[in-house]
Amino acid sequence: PLPRLEELNLQKNNINVLPEAIGQYTTLKKLFCNYNAIEALPPSIKNLSQLEQLTLYKNNVSSLPPEFYQLKNLRGVDLYYNKLTKIEDGIGNLDKLEILYLSFNELTALPESIGQLSLLRELYLHHNRLSYL
Repeated sequence: PLPRLEELNLQKNNINVLPEAIGQYTTLKKLFCNYNAIEALPPSIKNLSQLEQLTLYKNNVSSLPPEFYQLKNLRGVDLYYNKLTKIEDGIGNLDKLEILYLSFNELTALPESIGQLSLLRELYLHHNRLSYL
């Protein structure tokens, strides 16, 4: 792997799977995967401990693995236009999160732990199946 790679742009590549090898890029701070067909994030995503920005706009992600919630340096996450049905309690662990875009998914509820995100400045939830907050 490239030892000092900080930004990786994989947008518009018809990617179905984010490979397990992505975890080798431990210096990544920004990962852009917009406009693909990614269905899931690999468990190795947890190795991207320096990741600050993750964008998966317009993919097919239906769930986030437990390892996603270990990315303690995330500041911005864009999951617009995916197929998410649930956000786990682990979201409260992402205490540096400032921006969270979850619009145009299939969410029916949010975990109470989302209230622990004290630095959150932007939370977009429109076009989901939420009936209460």
